[in-house]
Amino acid sequence: MATPSTALTPMDLGRYYMRRVALYVEADHFQELCRTVAYAIDPAQTAYMIAQQYAITNLPTPADLWCQGSLPAAPEA
Repeated sequence: MATPSTALTPMDLGRYYMRRVALYVEADHFQELCRTVAYAIDPAQTAYMIAQQYAITNLPTPADLWCQGSLPAAPEA
């Protein structure tokens, strides 16, 4: 991965993806997925792969976000 231009961490990216996954899974299952991300060596990539498994395909890749240096704004409800 490229050097980040801001203070974004892999866990920040993981949280970004998990907020999107939360809309598609039950609460108990979501907690398990969050534990998986929390203990992962690369939480950003792990959370991105989980999002892909739930067919959430309109998300930028971790590398894109890392290079951009900031997280996208939350989608309007």
